[in-house]
Amino acid sequence: MKNYRKGIKKLLSLSAAIGMTFSFLCGCSAPEQEESSAPASEITELSESFLNGADEFSINLLKEAASDPKYAGKNILVSPESVLMALGMTAEGASGSTLSEMEQVLAGGMSIKDFSSSMQYEIQNEKSSKDVKFNIANSVWIRDDSDRIKINEDFLSRTKNYYSAEAFKEDFSNDTLEKINGWVNDNTDGMIDKIIQEIPDSAVMYLINAIAFEGKWEEEYKDYQINEEDTFTNSEGEEEKVCMLSSTENIYLEGKDATGFIKEYKGGKYIFTALLPNEGITPEECISDMTGKTFKELFDGESAEDVLVKIPEFEYDFSTSLKQYLSDMGIKTAFSGGADFSKMADAGELFISDVIHKTHIELNRKGTKASAATSVIMTDGAVLQEEEPKQVYLDRPFVYAIYNNETGMPVFMGVVNSTKNK
Repeated sequence: MKNYRKGIKKLLSLSAAIGMTFSFLCGCSAPEQEESSAPASEITELSESFLNGADEFSINLLKEAASDPKYAGKNILVSPESVLMALGMTAEGASGSTLSEMEQVLAGGMSIKDFSSSMQYEIQNEKSSKDVKFNIANSVWIRDDSDRIKINEDFLSRTKNYYSAEAFKEDFSNDTLEKINGWVNDNTDGMIDKIIQEIPDSAVMYLINAIAFEGKWEEEYKDYQINEEDTFTNSEGEEEKVCMLSSTENIYLEGKDATGFIKEYKGGKYIFTALLPNEGITPEECISDMTGKTFKELFDGESAEDVLVKIPEFEYDFSTSLKQYLSDMGIKTAFSGGADFSKMADAGELFISDVIHKTHIELNRKGTKASAATSVIMTDGAVLQEEEPKQVYLDRPFVYAIYNNETGMPVFMGVVNSTKNK
């Protein structure tokens, strides 16, 4: 993994200076807490073990969604980073087998302390983004009822220190519902207007992450590179009229079942990666046997050579419950009455009832806007070659990802089966 990430950085000639702090936006304030910045992370870079675990989690999360029959032939978009942060905060309150399962799934067995320290570093890195707009925010919402839940102040301190999370005690009325959804709307730049539809009587806590990304392409598209009358063949074999963006990129990817490319956003810190399955292979089939290791092998074979690229403009939303996916991935006890969240609060049988994940993406000639929100609901009960340029035309279903090229963290991963919002 180290060679793969360093190779990308070398090929892209990453040279942007990072130092300008991006403002931390929040739609509400917690009157019971003083405003203070989290202490600097103790680590200076993300470890190989953390990144390997994050890659494995990311691929498995995408595979779970892609293999879900209810999304067959539909567009998919997940934000591994958003889910990891929401679950990382939650794991800070777990103990026993509940904690060990979460540690194994989130980052390959890394201790929660090391995991949260890594996430703290990632948050600080994202907030320092200079050439793209990147907002990231975390919050904990607690039912103001001491008879049902007594929060552990050490838990709140850890979520604030590691995740810059603000805490809110609310009565969990309709007014609280509006506040939570307003907070999500504000922190996703209006791309996700609500994360929950109602607050059930059984809910005693919400742990929420929100991410908003907006990056312009490093190289602007010229008029001659924009074809308003092109076509995209969707997963049902139907042709869709699309606006296709053409360019020549200089990092080509090739694997057993797919070819692809890397395209930079302004400044080079973030990259767009697309994988086009070979003819006769669907995106779902392409990633069905993929692991974090095999995904990285695609980058091991990267080459610095010209590749002719076509990208369709597209925009869509995605929303799903992650409960079954995470259970299939190995987090089981946390969703049962036998869960141990004793380090979080005193609330009887406290367990996760659901994990709601919503995302949005807009890719066009200017760049990309994407957002994600994740809510954990707690309830009580390469050398240039002299040859013809390669071609990767995304004119049929494909897989894509947006990476933080500086840290190697996967921010978004998705599948486009149609250029229509479906």
